[in-house]
Amino acid sequence: MKLKSFLMDTIEQKYTGILNETGESFNLAWNFAMITYECCGANGYKDFENATKWNRINYYGVGTAKVPIACCKLKSIPTYPDTIPTLDSFKDPTNCLDGPDATNSNYMKGCYSTIKDKILSQGTLVLGIGIGIGVVQLFGIIFACCLIRAIKDD
Repeated sequence: MKLKSFLMDTIEQKYTGILNETGESFNLAWNFAMITYECCGANGYKDFENATKWNRINYYGVGTAKVPIACCKLKSIPTYPDTIPTLDSFKDPTNCLDGPDATNSNYMKGCYSTIKDKILSQGTLVLGIGIGIGVVQLFGIIFACCLIRAIKDD
């Protein structure tokens, strides 16, 4: 649970909610995760209630936003951050920011469980890659031992 508390801390202390802000790595990472995995916050939209750097007042033209724009559903998933979505890229941005629901946002879907489930569903792939890396390292060790022995024989 240390990871989850770390994620919550980054939202509370560093998240600004600005899509095109590339200077703040945590902001960029959160926007990337929420847009790519269609989720919102670590546990859901309430994670942003204590976000100190997110200015939710007059946020993208809405009086007081309840969720960041990255939590809103897009018409199509872009390759963020290569293609930064504009307000027109979202299905119903004004209603999403002002009154998020299941039709216009991913407000109840937390990124922590979404990404965790994605990783666990790819377990065999991750295991295969790990075994492949281990085999390559083993061959490297064997090759190094053969090289040392060849050098000693000369």
